[in-house]
Amino acid sequence: MVLWLGRGEDNAEFGFRECLKQQFPKEVNYTIKDAMKQRSKLTSIIDEINFSEYDLIYSYGTMVSRVLKNKVKDVPIVFSIVTKPVTDGIVQSLEKPGGNVTGASNFVPIELQIKKILYLFGHKDIAIIYNPVDTQIMDFKDKMQSLVEAHGLKLKEFQFKNEYDDYKKFDKFLDSNKGKISCIYLPTDRLIVGCGQAIVQRIEEKNIPSCATNDAYLQYGAILSMTTNYYDIGWIAGEKAILILKGAEPGDIPVGSIPESKVVIKINKFALQKIGLTLPQNIEKENIVKWMQN
Repeated sequence: MVLWLGRGEDNAEFGFRECLKQQFPKEVNYTIKDAMKQRSKLTSIIDEINFSEYDLIYSYGTMVSRVLKNKVKDVPIVFSIVTKPVTDGIVQSLEKPGGNVTGASNFVPIELQIKKILYLFGHKDIAIIYNPVDTQIMDFKDKMQSLVEAHGLKLKEFQFKNEYDDYKKFDKFLDSNKGKISCIYLPTDRLIVGCGQAIVQRIEEKNIPSCATNDAYLQYGAILSMTTNYYDIGWIAGEKAILILKGAEPGDIPVGSIPESKVVIKINKFALQKIGLTLPQNIEKENIVKWMQN
């Protein structure tokens, strides 16, 4: 197990271990290496280990997984907690990863996000604010647009490129869409996250719901985020590892993601009350909900 954060094993690793324990209760031996958030230490770990002595490599996070993928070609690698495995060059596609790598992504599938947004906020058009310079966000936006249109709705876009020039334009965008959209979606984009507090404040002033997959926005006053439990992601990675240890080729095993029943909806209770929004009464019966105060 090659880790990154400098805190040893965590929930993702516990989930991975527990999954393998059910299938191989007495047969798995682990070697743990932690890079402590240091690229140089990660390089040393990879250079020093004779990976041919191992049946499988577990990798935590994007940095570790990307480096291992480029360095190790003859031992199966199963990653966990990687948000964008395709755009970060770790796998060729989610359906058919290719090579010796597969794993579990912690990103909530956009299909599930759209479904939850319409369930929680009503069947109206959806808006998204994004930085068009970020090519990864553009790909995400295009996919989101296709899914929204499949519901017979429109994805209304606001391009945020310069915080000083765009705030006034954003205020006009909000005014023109008040009451016409389900919510404004806030992507994980460095520029948008960096200006998140000012952006969310403007959205909140117009009494428009906002949602994201990044918890940072909740702290700024967004209504909700849709996230994953790292234990569950580790467990899904464990299922991929079991398939490999039973003889399957890593590159033929689709990358796993969280099922709908495991999506965690975190709701900022204070922000919800502030804009006077009421969510479906049965939300806690059908979803994993964590209520948070801003």
